Amino acid sequence: MITAIYDISSFCNYRCIYCRNDWEKQGNSSQPPIEEIKKIIDSICRENFKRIILTGGEFFTIPYWREALSYIKSKGIIIWIVTNAALIKSEDIPFLENQVERINVSFHSADKKMYRQIMGIKDDSIFEKVIENLRLFGKSRIKIGIFYSPLRINYQSLYETIRTLNDLGIKPVHVNLNRITPTQHTIKYFQEEKKLGYFEHKELIEQLVRIRREFQIDISAEAYPVCFLNKFIEDEDLLKQINQPCFLGRKAVAFNNNGSLKICPATDFSIDEKILADFSKCEWRNLVCRKCPYWEICLGGCHTSKGQIYTDDSLLIDDQVEFEEGIDTFFFDLLIKLYKPFLSSAYKKARFQYTILSKHKYKHPVGLIAINRTSAAAHFFEIALIPDLKEKYYTFLTIQNLIKTLPIEKYGWTVHKANYPSITLLERLNGGFYENTIKNTKRIEAEGFFKTRQPAPQKMQAALKQLKPQSEKKFQEWLVEFKTRKKEKQELQKYLEDYTQ
Repeated sequence: MITAIYDISSFCNYRCIYCRNDWEKQGNSSQPPIEEIKKIIDSICRENFKRIILTGGEFFTIPYWREALSYIKSKGIIIWIVTNAALIKSEDIPFLENQVERINVSFHSADKKMYRQIMGIKDDSIFEKVIENLRLFGKSRIKIGIFYSPLRINYQSLYETIRTLNDLGIKPVHVNLNRITPTQHTIKYFQEEKKLGYFEHKELIEQLVRIRREFQIDISAEAYPVCFLNKFIEDEDLLKQINQPCFLGRKAVAFNNNGSLKICPATDFSIDEKILADFSKCEWRNLVCRKCPYWEICLGGCHTSKGQIYTDDSLLIDDQVEFEEGIDTFFFDLLIKLYKPFLSSAYKKARFQYTILSKHKYKHPVGLIAINRTSAAAHFFEIALIPDLKEKYYTFLTIQNLIKTLPIEKYGWTVHKANYPSITLLERLNGGFYENTIKNTKRIEAEGFFKTRQPAPQKMQAALKQLKPQSEKKFQEWLVEFKTRKKEKQELQKYLEDYTQ
């Protein structure tokens, strides 16, 4: 089905913290006249679209929204609406039943305080009004959809949000896990709040799978690349079920509120038909995407995830890592000297030792991993990657490969208290430290663990957060000295060059 996604109005009654609209811009505070809306609808109908999704802004701020819907309905097009659902009244439901097939509600937290914070509102009663409208939709012929936009504040709350709605008897026909992109005014938000990375998105997908299995709700991940998803989802049927590719340029076209074309509903960059045609050819896509057997169910993921009109997805995985048993002692010694005092020579005697190799990009080792097994059968490990790699990227690949290679429930974690990158990695894995190892100022190392199936106890996660500020300060001091280690870097570079010969 060919769909038109139409930003019918930029005006909104909310001020969401991640919104792309600049509310100081005059055009975003005004409504388009109904005559202009009808002209744009006419032009959309001439292109034989079968469905129209009305978005914004907030559709129900339009004073003549009923007239707009009646006009669209008279054209024989299926109507969906994206809304925050705060302005709909109970008496509106019968009218909407006769006009609209589905209403997708932007609902990003079932916690009232968090909801208000994300949506930029102060009135508590608005939250209750949205919940009541969701109930009313459920009793009507209108299909309910939920749009969930993950941010650092709420990405761990996806499961809890849908569970709460389910407990209230609100069961949507579909839940859509969006992705927030750094475009337009949203860039300012991401200057203060870091974008979600590989580990955070993995946790989101794991919540999504849990929702699907426990509540039998159709929930999908919008525009995630399959090469990312299949790093931790082995069930190919499940992968196909949860994956919702971006069909823009193929099965959907987006329009600004002035009727101009755009490539993504999350932006307001106007384009012409030539740009759209070039985009649709997909020749700009990464060669890895164009050769991928999953292309038709993936389409390369999100093309605006980096904030530009169309680029490779920021979650694209174009390499793999492999573990080779054993570690070259000389290589280990080079990394120990380079990362002193963060690496321990004790791991040279570890029971499990692996060299980390890149499958596609590098002909030399990219790091090492050593795993000690204690007398209590606990597994503690150290990972070291060579400098100048995409650290978070290769760390994610290494951790995923570790879990497959050594499938145990709990991994011990011992780390120098100044090793801030290692501490933040443990945090991304929902791990934590034993409180006594943090409080003991005579200890230079913190000790804890992460589990593959559940987070560490809250007390341990709190201990990790307590350590972070002083760790970051010490790490910055270490980093100044690290940058002077030219001899160690030269020795490592020579080793890597000799390895490839």
